[in-house]
Amino acid sequence: GDGSNSGSLATYVVGLTSIAQVVAGTAHSCALSESGRVYCWGQGTFGQLGNGEAKSYSTPVEVTSLSGVSQITAGGHHTCARTAQGELFCWGYNGIGQLGNVSTDSFEVEPQAVFDQDEAVYVDAYGDTTCSVAMDGEVFCWGSNGSAKLGIVAEDVPGSIVPVSIGALAPATGVSIGEEHVCVILEEGGDVSCWGINDHIVALQPKDAAVPSHIAGLGSTLQLASGQQHVCVLSKDGDVQCWGTNVNGQLGNGGKTSSSDPTSVVGLP
Repeated sequence: GDGSNSGSLATYVVGLTSIAQVVAGTAHSCALSESGRVYCWGQGTFGQLGNGEAKSYSTPVEVTSLSGVSQITAGGHHTCARTAQGELFCWGYNGIGQLGNVSTDSFEVEPQAVFDQDEAVYVDAYGDTTCSVAMDGEVFCWGSNGSAKLGIVAEDVPGSIVPVSIGALAPATGVSIGEEHVCVILEEGGDVSCWGINDHIVALQPKDAAVPSHIAGLGSTLQLASGQQHVCVLSKDGDVQCWGTNVNGQLGNGGKTSSSDPTSVVGLP
């Protein structure tokens, strides 16, 4: 976002001030200003910059026809925004319905309203999947159903172009998507439930992958974050715990053995 296509050192993104949030997809980045406007830069060949063009930019461009935004998120090649009123808009690549706009068009260069999503309190995207949490705690997901992330175990249902309600789930406050899983923070007690097909995150057989499973040993969760194949939570008392694949030490517990049980991150102040 500094106007060039090279460099390995941190540089200032040009033209941005008073920024409240930043997110990054596979090859694009976006920022939300304190005034509720969204700016994106990087790869734009799938319309993921939302400025009305399928073109890449090395400096920020403003997303068109969008204001009053409270939160943004980026998938692999698409971007979504939640307004203060709870409306959801997505733009960019739509090869498997991840924009949720009841369209089979391959991509959109401007924000598209997500079908029947006007009371959202949280939204997250990863790869080709998007999920939201409604005001009443109901969780919806759309786009790719890989690893049963839409809560559907069916080889003939690769994805959905409209939001799908995740059944058998207590009201939630937050959601986080990984490569093969989805996890949510539950409203009651701050517990965490996950579903999908990844033995190190949620130990379910494929036939049970669509059923949310309670993660033991957690509670009072304040924040939830997913990597490709691991998950970390921050509790209200400041503890950080992670579980999942650990071949690169991403669980932060001093070892490299993967774990399906949450383990404490060591060495934090």
